[in-house]
Amino acid sequence: MLERKEPVLSNIKFHFAVSRYINLLEKLENIEELISIKWKTNFAVFKDNRTSFILFFNCGFVNVTGIKSFSEISKTLDVFCILLNISRNDIGSISIDNLTSSGSFGHSINLTNLQQYIKFNQADFKVHRNISYFPGLFCKHKSFGTIIIFQNGSFTLIGSKCLNSRDQLFSLMDAIIPKL
Repeated sequence: MLERKEPVLSNIKFHFAVSRYINLLEKLENIEELISIKWKTNFAVFKDNRTSFILFFNCGFVNVTGIKSFSEISKTLDVFCILLNISRNDIGSISIDNLTSSGSFGHSINLTNLQQYIKFNQADFKVHRNISYFPGLFCKHKSFGTIIIFQNGSFTLIGSKCLNSRDQLFSLMDAIIPKL
């Protein structure tokens, strides 16, 4: 049996825009000898340690993933600016797209019972399960994100845009499970 474990943040995915006066394609071509870049038709991907940057040339849009804490966001932006030789002033506002966290309720869960309970008692959730393809139960809340629960009691939280929403989603499910 798993030990109970509160949600632990494992990834932050965010995006930002770069000033329209910055030519990202040109900037990437200038550093191509320094880092490995995977080129696609309208975007390119490069990594710095465990952080991935996906740059869309036509719109100056940059996706970033692989960040493990909010304190790393500023450092990651600094690295991006240094690599591409641009100013932090050329970066627009940052928007969090997705937080990923995981943990455990500490005991096994009958997913069939949980699915039925949520379906008939929790209007704010939509549940989905296809055991032929995936062993988890997807429980999507209308406001807070999705929690994927596995029979052994472990879970993954995805889709929240802030820690408060993630924590509210976990609390809701933590209150439902004892009712099974």
